[in-house]
Amino acid sequence: MEVDQEYGLNVCQRRPMELSPQKERPSKMPRADVVALAQQLSDADDFIQANICNKLKPIADQMKFLRQQAFQILESARRDRELHHTQCSFKKVPGQIYHLYEKDCGERYMSMLSPGEWAVTTGPAQTHLGSFRLEADQSWTPEQDVNARDKEMLAFRQFIQNGDGLPALMGSRPF
Repeated sequence: MEVDQEYGLNVCQRRPMELSPQKERPSKMPRADVVALAQQLSDADDFIQANICNKLKPIADQMKFLRQQAFQILESARRDRELHHTQCSFKKVPGQIYHLYEKDCGERYMSMLSPGEWAVTTGPAQTHLGSFRLEADQSWTPEQDVNARDKEMLAFRQFIQNGDGLPALMGSRPF
């Protein structure tokens, strides 16, 4: 066993360290390269952030649209419930238009008579609040929306029967 004279260590065998080309230590990067690398990482983070935002935007838009639809459904249900619970002295038949009035005392009621059918001098003191058609599903459609609903329902029926009504609903042919 040899003893290293300079450090006083026992050395089994002194050989120069051999480095293969794959195991060589990389030299230190120049400062400019380190700055460029840091900028590249920062740019990558910015692109990733933008990519995430671009992918989340349509989902957020869909959520906003679904929220609006939910509020519309709840508002329609509230209106339908209110109309069904309004005072009425006749049997309501789906497909017919009924008229909502409010008396001076604040009481609301349904009538089969439109505002133009009341005799001006002999009719009761009332305010016409709107006209609605009772649908087969017991929902109510405001009179001004009846034509649009009828067109939509016709397109649905055609689609169910022939399979060719959906493009009309969508506004163009998909193929």
